[in-house]
Amino acid sequence: LAYRRVRRLLFGSFRRECVPPLPVATLMVVNTASAASAPMDKLLSVASYLGTSLAMTTINKYIVSVLRFPGMNLLLLVECAVTAIGIAITRPGSCRPLDPQILRNLPLVTLAKAGNMIFSFLAMQYTSLPVYNVLKRLNVCFSVAADSLLRGQSFSPGVLWAVFLITTGALVTGLGDLDFDMFGYLIALPAGVMNASYLVLSRRAHDRITLAGGSLTHVEMLFYTAFFNLLVFAPLALMELGSVAAFFSREDLDLAKTAGILLAYVVLGTMLNYSTFWCTTANSPLTTGVTGNFKGILSTWVGFVWFGSSLTSTGWVGLLLNTAGGLLYCAPSPSGKRTKHG
Repeated sequence: LAYRRVRRLLFGSFRRECVPPLPVATLMVVNTASAASAPMDKLLSVASYLGTSLAMTTINKYIVSVLRFPGMNLLLLVECAVTAIGIAITRPGSCRPLDPQILRNLPLVTLAKAGNMIFSFLAMQYTSLPVYNVLKRLNVCFSVAADSLLRGQSFSPGVLWAVFLITTGALVTGLGDLDFDMFGYLIALPAGVMNASYLVLSRRAHDRITLAGGSLTHVEMLFYTAFFNLLVFAPLALMELGSVAAFFSREDLDLAKTAGILLAYVVLGTMLNYSTFWCTTANSPLTTGVTGNFKGILSTWVGFVWFGSSLTSTGWVGLLLNTAGGLLYCAPSPSGKRTKHG
C-alpha cells in the first residue's frame, strides 16, 4: 500500500509536469489575448460600476421623492432576496450561513448594513440629490473615526485634510441650502455611522474568521449580509403591506410605468452589488473609490437638472469643498493612507 502511494505520488506528479507544451504560435495567441483582454476588463468594470451606481442613485431619488412609494423596506427585502439567491445559484457550496464562525461574527455586520440602507433611503427622501451626495461623503469621516477607535488605525495627513474638507464642506453647504430640512440632515448622520460601522465590522469579521482558519471573500460577505437582512426587512415589509396595497389601488396610478420602475430598482440593485465587486477585483479599492466620487459629481448635476435644488453661492462653496475632500481622500499617498499600530 505504501509503495502504491509513493508510486502514485511520483508518477502522478511526473505526468502532470510532463504535459506536452503548447506550440509557440498558440502561446503567443493566448498571451496576446490575455494582455488585450485585461485592460478591457478593467475599463468595462469601471464603466459598469459608474453606470449602475449613477442609475441606482437616480432611481432611488425618483422612487422616494416623485413616485413616493411607501414600501421602502419591501423593496430592500426583494433586493436582498434576489442578491442572496443569485449568489447561491452561481456559487453553490461556497456560502455557509449556519457555520458557527459566521453566526458568531456576522450579526453586527448585518445590522449595520441594514441600518445604512434604511437611513440612506430616509436621508434621500428629505434632502435634494446634490445635498444627499454631500452628506454621503461624511461616511469617510465616520469610517476614519471608527477605524481609529475599533481597529487602532492611524492615518496620513492627506486623509486628515480630506476629512476636514468633507466636514467643513457639509457644514457650509447646510448654511447655503434654501431647502434645508433638519430631519434630513440629522438622519444622514446615523446613515454615515452605520455605513462606517459596516465597513469596519466587516473587515474585523474577515480578520477573525481568517485567524480561526476559515475564509470570507467579498462575495460571501455580500451573500451573508443579504441573507441575514431578510430577517430584518421581512417584518418591516409586513408592516408596510397596507400602505403598499393602498398605493397600488389608486385610480390615477400608471400601473405599468410604476411596475417597470420598481422592477428596474431591483435589477439595478443586484447589478450594482455585482459591479462593485467586479470593479474592485479587476482594478483596486482605490479605483472604485475614485469612480464613486466621480459618480457623486455626475449625480449632483443630474439632481440639479431632474429634481432641482436651491443652493446659494455659500452652498456652492460648501459643495466644492466637500467634493475636493472626497477626491483628496481617494488620491494615492506615497506613505499609504493608513498604518496599523503595533
